[in-house]
Amino acid sequence: MNTTASATRSVAEFVATGHTSVPAAEVEHAVSRLVFDTLVVMLCGRDEPLPRLVAKHQRSTGGPGRASAAERAHLLGVMAHIHDFDDYRALVGHPSAVLVPTMLAMHEKRPASTPDLVAAYTVGFEVLSRLARYSRGHYEHGFHTSATLGALGAACVASRLRSFTAPQVASALGIAASQASGLRGAFGSDLKAYQLGRAAAVGVDAVGLTTTGVVGPGDTLDGESGFLGAFFDDESAALARRHLAEIRETPTDELAVITTPPMAKPYPSCGGSHGAIDAALELHAALGQADIDSITSVRATVPPYYRNALRHRIPTTGLAGKFSLEYCVATALVRGSAGLTDFTDEAVTDPRVLRVADRVVRDYRPEMDDQVMRDLMPATLECAYDGGTVTRSVVRQSGGPGALLSDEQLITKARSNVEPNLSTLVDRVSAAFAADDVAAMLEAAMPALRRT
Repeated sequence: MNTTASATRSVAEFVATGHTSVPAAEVEHAVSRLVFDTLVVMLCGRDEPLPRLVAKHQRSTGGPGRASAAERAHLLGVMAHIHDFDDYRALVGHPSAVLVPTMLAMHEKRPASTPDLVAAYTVGFEVLSRLARYSRGHYEHGFHTSATLGALGAACVASRLRSFTAPQVASALGIAASQASGLRGAFGSDLKAYQLGRAAAVGVDAVGLTTTGVVGPGDTLDGESGFLGAFFDDESAALARRHLAEIRETPTDELAVITTPPMAKPYPSCGGSHGAIDAALELHAALGQADIDSITSVRATVPPYYRNALRHRIPTTGLAGKFSLEYCVATALVRGSAGLTDFTDEAVTDPRVLRVADRVVRDYRPEMDDQVMRDLMPATLECAYDGGTVTRSVVRQSGGPGALLSDEQLITKARSNVEPNLSTLVDRVSAAFAADDVAAMLEAAMPALRRT
């Protein structure tokens, strides 16, 4: 059989049977970190307006009874991504905000063991990573890859947790692929988080439909009218199929969750802003308040890759502020911080911050995109003020490759950002994290993440 014809089958067999033994300790800990961080950002986002509106809509359309697994996945995904505080990689996007809600929604309906949960995340992320490697054109064409590719990743996770056979996995992938959607134009609005929740729901629903006997196309990764044929250019689709066809032979130490794990965020904003925030924080520390108040210009030399993600210049909402390079630089420069309280609707109206934001000028350097493809977010800020000019450059952003947030930093992130009345719950989730007990983490967080 040629490579093109075998891509879907290889993926289906990998999801169904790949890495069936007890996960290696390194894999288990890697997944445990990602689940912990995602649960933390879910807890941070659970009381935001959008999750409440989604829950209200679900009740109005489905009645007061218990939500379906797909509805739960959708709501949990919205909670996970509403602050844009969840993990990321340049091409993969935001994997855990789709995969972990899928795991939790499935676990609520049919509890799974930690080894099974770890294996499900691992195979889902592996498929997602291999698709993402060739998705740059798809992203630049305007699609929200976290959502479009995420729907297939979610279908893989849910299929594994339902112990699907390879033909069932292929069916679920075909169903999920036919519903995959998401546009980058939603960045800075409620719909960005909604799209990720929807991707998780699509994956769960695809598995539910397959369970009832619905049969999806079993070759969605193959041919011109499949997922890759529709969403990728011919060259990228061919490369992706070839890479996916080799997925069954992936040794444990070469799994993506080990070699290129998602990066937990220190700041609740677009990952493409993080190098610039780091540089701005250094400038804040170097300058006095009088110097900051006299800033006349800030030249931000950055990669053009994120120019469409950082699509807002002067934001009018907190969500838009997360996708404004100018605002992210200004809040870090003026306040010396870029935390949750800096990205509220009220915070983005601060005249001192807006004065500096209006003086930020972007200087795109295409050669810097090569670094972004290695998940680096470089930035150089040249700040002119009454006393002269000062420059700071960052190549590797905080939490970036080779400098991932430590376990201790992840726990500090949890305790610093989750509301104080949930401190006991955070302690329970943290204790389960220390033991790499993914099932216990999900169960500890579950009561606080119910539909309200």
